[in-house]
Amino acid sequence: MCLIITSQNGSKPIMEDILSGWKSNPHSWGIMTTRGRSIKTSKGFDTASLIRAVNLLGGSPWAIHFRYATHGKVDTVNAHPFKLRRNLYMMHNGIINIDTSSDETKSDTWHYAQYLKDYGIAANKLDLLGVGEEIGPGNKVVFMDNHGTISIANEKSGIWVGDQWYSNGYSRAITESYSRAISEKWWTMGSWDRCDVCNEKGEMTQTDDGEYLCHDCLEERVEEIRGELSYDELVFAHHRGN
Repeated sequence: MCLIITSQNGSKPIMEDILSGWKSNPHSWGIMTTRGRSIKTSKGFDTASLIRAVNLLGGSPWAIHFRYATHGKVDTVNAHPFKLRRNLYMMHNGIINIDTSSDETKSDTWHYAQYLKDYGIAANKLDLLGVGEEIGPGNKVVFMDNHGTISIANEKSGIWVGDQWYSNGYSRAITESYSRAISEKWWTMGSWDRCDVCNEKGEMTQTDDGEYLCHDCLEERVEEIRGELSYDELVFAHHRGN
């Protein structure tokens, strides 16, 4: 379950794939990127804030995670990325065979991150082969340090699309008609202005039609677009694990 997309070169994310991954894995999104010598992270649960965050990416290494919850609560604590130390963060795709009984509100990844902090990340150099063997080929872990270096455990279990790496391919199986219908509606990073629908003042996202929409009206517009599509156009590939 879940999906990670990452770019060491900092190329712009493919927005159709972002929406596809979010639709298939709706339990939180998270981003890690670098600014100077620092790692910057953000997390969220709605489409509008995801679009704004993704539009800011490019030029620096980044990784995006979409969560499909299998263990633990759906909350910010279980949203990726996870901090391992001051200059190292991680994201995970898969299901790790680890004891979660000490706190079942936390995900398997949360527990594995605690394990890595306590036992597995003592050295400055990551043992990617060791991590990969430990978690098994069905799991992938993406690490980012404060220099923007991205390291991937079980990289060969994912796929490359140009210079961007995807932890799996099922989320890209969304029908092109849905991706096109959504992606043609907006993408311009908004400015502080008034919403053309409700007149609320704040940070807006501009649609390709020239409208400025606030967070709530943008969410409603997304739902409207979904409602305009047929059932067949909204059929997604089933979650097949990894």
